[in-house]
Amino acid sequence: MDHLAKMLMVVAMLFATTMSFAEDAPSNDQLFEMFKQSQAKMAELEARTVKAEAEAASAKAELAQLQIQSTAVSYETGTPADQESQSDLVGTNASYSYKVLDHSIRTNAKQRYQLEAIRDGALEQKLTFGGQVTALANYQKSNTNTKFGWLMRHPTSANQIGESVSEAVIHSSNLAVTARLTNNLTAYAELLYNPEQNFASGSTITGLPRNNVNMRRAYLMYGNLADSNFYASIGKMDIPFGWNDTVSPFTNSTSWHSFAGLAYGGLVGYAGDKLHVRAMGIQGGAQFRNANTPVSGTNVPSKLNNFAVDANYTFSFENQADCWRAPATSTALLTAKNILLSTSTHVKTIMTPLLYTQNT
Repeated sequence: MDHLAKMLMVVAMLFATTMSFAEDAPSNDQLFEMFKQSQAKMAELEARTVKAEAEAASAKAELAQLQIQSTAVSYETGTPADQESQSDLVGTNASYSYKVLDHSIRTNAKQRYQLEAIRDGALEQKLTFGGQVTALANYQKSNTNTKFGWLMRHPTSANQIGESVSEAVIHSSNLAVTARLTNNLTAYAELLYNPEQNFASGSTITGLPRNNVNMRRAYLMYGNLADSNFYASIGKMDIPFGWNDTVSPFTNSTSWHSFAGLAYGGLVGYAGDKLHVRAMGIQGGAQFRNANTPVSGTNVPSKLNNFAVDANYTFSFENQADCWRAPATSTALLTAKNILLSTSTHVKTIMTPLLYTQNT
């Protein structure tokens, strides 16, 4: 009986609960109203989402524009990290390029100047590009047929004929790159276009044989004056012989035309504050100017069979003087407060473009 009573009580309670749920359930009208409210809420949320997305897109576009403007400003001021990294990679230096490409000074001492530029912080970029263009416009008159003393070009009948000549031409153009591979390793390459001084038999400055571009100099140099005064280089370079500079900005010296060799080989040097000593083993066979040395009677460059040694010392004086010239066993040039001596065996001819009488 007790068990039956308990069962009846449980059934009664379940029935009461079901009746309660039935009484609390919403009607169809209420359900429809609830559905409409839910739809309106969803539409409101969707509109707010669309608006938020539009605002986000607008903010993103504005941010991009600000970044572009910031980059443009930073390139002018050179402040951001990415600009600094680019400037560390590639750059130019007008003063350095002028001196390393100038035809009239440091004619065979470019490597020392490059080492000094590295030491003084002039070549902070990994790659330094430079170039130059030399144009000529002149009129000349001579009392000897085809003989003119303008040594910025070859004074021969291939360039000048008659007793009166004039010209307006491009003498030469250079492109150069200096690469600091490491703190102690530097590479240099120089391209040259020089129709006025290009050897090509039977051709003129408009002929194809004289209108070409060649690798004038290219070498790899090891050295850093901040660490040591010794340096070495290998490649195609000016041979260390004599002092072939000129006091004239218009023409190369006579000694340069006669003795300034350009050759393949290996060079070692010592560059002190005053003393500069260099020795170079020169590749034999067909080279340039006085560096040309036959190998077994041929022009085949199969041996290092030539050499050059140069030593010079710079003195400083309190009193200034214009210039003076040493005996034939050495060359000397005194300008301002510096005198430079060389062990070469020829005499430098000092000239001006208006008073030049020597013919070659």
